[in-house]
Amino acid sequence: MKRKRYAQRVERLMILALNEAIKIGFIPVKPGLDNIMESEGTEITICGKNTVINWSNAGRGDLRFNVWWDYTPERCRIYFRKGMLRDLTGTTPDVTSHVLRSIVGLCASCYLCILEDGSIQLSREGEFIYEYARTDTVHLLDDLPDVEPSGYSIPDRHEPDAIN
Repeated sequence: MKRKRYAQRVERLMILALNEAIKIGFIPVKPGLDNIMESEGTEITICGKNTVINWSNAGRGDLRFNVWWDYTPERCRIYFRKGMLRDLTGTTPDVTSHVLRSIVGLCASCYLCILEDGSIQLSREGEFIYEYARTDTVHLLDDLPDVEPSGYSIPDRHEPDAIN
């Protein structure tokens, strides 16, 4: 998957995941992340696909928010038992590329900043980072709905001008 060509598709997925994470209260919204050390991960559903969302303290007041979309929890349980998969955190599952293909369709991430007023904003130029995509999953991104950020902001995101 070419990064530039699919940037808009990955952005749609990330906005959907962030919207859901904010809605369920998954992201800590207290300013000052110095006391947050442990990564957290949880399972949700986005557009009918099993999804893992997780975050970790990235330093400099940022959280790294990661999405594993179209993953198969049944296979993950097998790899947990075999000791090949340790937890549901990190930018991608900590497994070999052969195993990765069998448990997840797409991995992407971004950085978030919790502002002093407790609001959330994408940091580091609001970039959504594509980490991994399985070939047979890429076309599914086209079916994702266009949504707007809800409960956070993306810096320098220009809204379309109203037509008078």
